[in-house]
Amino acid sequence: MKAIRAWSVLLLLVVLLVTLALRVRVDALPQRGDHTLLVSVRYPHADQDQIERRITIPIENQLARIRGAEEIESLTQAGRTRVQARFSASSDMDSVYLDVRDRIEYAAAGFPPAAQRPIISRGDLDSRPLFIAALPITNEHLVRELFEPVEGVGRVEISGAPQPVIEIDFDAAALPYQLSGGMTEVAHSVSRTHIVAATNAFGRPAAVVDSRLAGPHEFARIPLARGLTVADIATVQQSHAERTSIGRAHGQERALAYIYAAGNANSIEVGRRLRAVSASHGDIEILLDRAREAEQQLRAALLTMALGILGVLALTAICERSWRQAAIAASTVVFAALVAVAALAALSVKLTAVTVAGIALAAGLVIDNAVVFLTALRGNRGDVTLAVSRAARPIICASLTTIVVFAPLMFAAPAVVEQYAGLALVISASLSGALLFILLLLPALLRSPLPAAGTPCRSDRARRRGRFNSERLVDAVIRRCCRHRRLVLAGSLLITLAGIRAGYAMTAFPELDESLMTFTLQFSAATRAEVVQSRAQPLESAAAQLAGVQQVYADYTAERARLLLKLHQRADRRHIRDALQQASSDIEHSFSYVEEELQHNPARSIEIIARGPSLRQNQQILNRLARSFAEQIDHDQVVLHFRDGIAAHLLRINLKSAAQLGVDPQRILTEIRWMIGRQVVTKWHSNGREVDVVAGSNSVRHGSIEQLMRVPLFGQTRSIATAELVDLESLPQPSAITRIKRARGARMTVVTQNRTRTLQQLQRIVNQQPLPLPYTVEVAPHEYQRLQLHRSYLVGVVLAVALVAAVLTVHWESAAKVVLTMLQIPLVLAVPMLALAALRQQLNLPVFAGMILCSGVSVNNSIVVFDQLQHSTAGSRQCRSLDQLAAAVGAAFRPLGMAAITTLVAVSPLLLGSRHTSVLSLLSLTLTAGVLASLAATLVLLPVLSLYFPVRAAAPPPLDHQAR
Repeated sequence: MKAIRAWSVLLLLVVLLVTLALRVRVDALPQRGDHTLLVSVRYPHADQDQIERRITIPIENQLARIRGAEEIESLTQAGRTRVQARFSASSDMDSVYLDVRDRIEYAAAGFPPAAQRPIISRGDLDSRPLFIAALPITNEHLVRELFEPVEGVGRVEISGAPQPVIEIDFDAAALPYQLSGGMTEVAHSVSRTHIVAATNAFGRPAAVVDSRLAGPHEFARIPLARGLTVADIATVQQSHAERTSIGRAHGQERALAYIYAAGNANSIEVGRRLRAVSASHGDIEILLDRAREAEQQLRAALLTMALGILGVLALTAICERSWRQAAIAASTVVFAALVAVAALAALSVKLTAVTVAGIALAAGLVIDNAVVFLTALRGNRGDVTLAVSRAARPIICASLTTIVVFAPLMFAAPAVVEQYAGLALVISASLSGALLFILLLLPALLRSPLPAAGTPCRSDRARRRGRFNSERLVDAVIRRCCRHRRLVLAGSLLITLAGIRAGYAMTAFPELDESLMTFTLQFSAATRAEVVQSRAQPLESAAAQLAGVQQVYADYTAERARLLLKLHQRADRRHIRDALQQASSDIEHSFSYVEEELQHNPARSIEIIARGPSLRQNQQILNRLARSFAEQIDHDQVVLHFRDGIAAHLLRINLKSAAQLGVDPQRILTEIRWMIGRQVVTKWHSNGREVDVVAGSNSVRHGSIEQLMRVPLFGQTRSIATAELVDLESLPQPSAITRIKRARGARMTVVTQNRTRTLQQLQRIVNQQPLPLPYTVEVAPHEYQRLQLHRSYLVGVVLAVALVAAVLTVHWESAAKVVLTMLQIPLVLAVPMLALAALRQQLNLPVFAGMILCSGVSVNNSIVVFDQLQHSTAGSRQCRSLDQLAAAVGAAFRPLGMAAITTLVAVSPLLLGSRHTSVLSLLSLTLTAGVLASLAATLVLLPVLSLYFPVRAAAPPPLDHQAR
């Protein structure tokens, strides 16, 4: 191929790749809840028992009929319910969503009229908000109308914003005898008056009957009986629902909007839309924008990668003293990265922080391949054809040994495939693009060779002297290590064992956001929001004074105080947590915990679930177990996800007295419910907004129990006080109802340092506890799935090692070389583990991918060394095996060192960059330690191991006629 044709093909490829790359979808946040649907229904002013019976259970029954539903959970509280359904990884979530929507609409037809429409979103109960905004205390409807229509928003939760209502406050003692139906009759009169309906006959115009009231004041004129209106026995006014939450930001009360993205939404695009909405209203303050932080992180990572490429260009030019060869190395990295991004766009995979990490990882291997090619090019005095023939086999073998590592994904669990698919794609595409560029495009582009061999110039003599000195130094190091081979092997073994132990103690793949901490205080049941604020506000002030805390936002609701702490980049999370727990220990009737440690750190937490028909019995079972755990096992904390209910008043109906006086027992229940709670009578619409019309008796609701017992009930002959028909008792009442697998349940979490040992102890204690039928207790209910996932990882690692060994065996046809190569990998992986453990870091997906790259670098080093050994002269084959290997390592040390230095320069901006590159800084740390360890293993461990597994250079092939 002529040079002009090659340049044209390259230009066409670049244009095509850039066109595809511009179409890639960017989303820097990891997806959660892709196979989870959340159904939320609000039923204002209703208690949890009523909501469970009339809304939660019908929704669960409909969701259980959908194909692919694996687990259903729900949380029912006063005024709302949320039902979560997890579907199998193989489910088509688009069709599942349509099926769920149809079934929920069918179930909603039987909901109470006061219940609001169900909201279906992709996400789960434990998902974290994408966006938090602080607004002036305003109407809740206004806040929802502002953020809910934004495309990609799954749900909006509001704290501190009042909900408008039209309140009809009745005087219970003033109900006349002519209203024998009591409050139920009044409510029916109001709802029957405020209606709109349409009728239509075939061939005739439609008739619309509209008796809706024009304004709130007209509710007072609704007739109840002859000569009696609502105004005679009640007052009507525009008001707000009772305050159930208090939001605070920067020490001032504000309305807080917690906005959650849908499970399949692009978080960056959703964040941009939310910022645009907030910017259009000058009084909205953005407290948290995880999408913007992730976008800045992604941009910073791309920028640091560009700086790394420039560093590679400069370093290669300095080492090779040729800008042409430096441009070859840099252009190879750029072309490989462009191929990776284009592959993401072609397969509709998002560009995330993980895939950017994969591109950075692949850049290290691409640099190694480029250095091998440049070394062959220099060794053949610029002859491109000979350089390609010399470098093709090691480059192809090195690339295949990395690509086959991801081949086990085809047989892995769907959860594993979902985690690693993007990473495997970008690494495979980058290496394939590098092979295409080096072996096919470069031979056609580089038609002008380097200067022919002749009188060596000064730079050539300097390079030769440098190479000679490096070879002599390497030879001295190798021989000294071989003389102390037992010490070298013992040290390598100790480092490997220490690395394995450090890796075993680390938390694998935590989903913690290091910049945030959510500290929660739980209070006893029925603790009002105002009381929660008065008790927990000193803790809010103390949190703002802690070192490492940047900002503090508070959300006070009934029974719970939640402090959202925004931390500095290198804040000590453990110190902050301990300080807050110490300060909160003085707050009475409360317990505290850090939400992230329970929900997103499964390596330290063990979940225990009790299931049975009685919620109270479930809680008693877990309370007994918690006391046993405290006495028999070592643990950090036991968190009960429920509160002991307060002593509620139990009104036991005397059926005999009710029958004698002619009072329906259902009537007693209905009247008491109307008196002590605000019941939604109907809805009033104003300017497209829906406002609840509630009825009740404030004097009874806010009064004593004695006032409730004096509420009149109408029998057949006279007015009867409630006290004549009921007996007063006490009964604990839960504040929320949790349902797990369509049955009532209770949950607690045990936080521990040694999860394996604690899990065994918990199982033993639970098995010793007698349980009444049909109650059951499950310890770590998802442990089987976790073990299956770990088993998939183990099988994948074993299969990957086998595939790498197979590729190396085919390439070398020597078992000794394969054994020597594979024995270096444990030491290379142990060094990054020790570095991470020394810095108290945890494993995540980019770090695990960095481990794969470190193994690939070690294999590549062995390939280069044995390739150099293969091309040794016939005279050297008469020497000892150690002499041959030492000479090969010495000759290969310069390209290996150059590849290591260029790789470290490429990733150093990630390690030394700004706070926006903190996620990838662990990747660069892993890569730095692994590359240095692989170079040391090649220089020290490989020659020592060759004493036990001797390797000799194969006989060179006979020269053909042209070579002669």
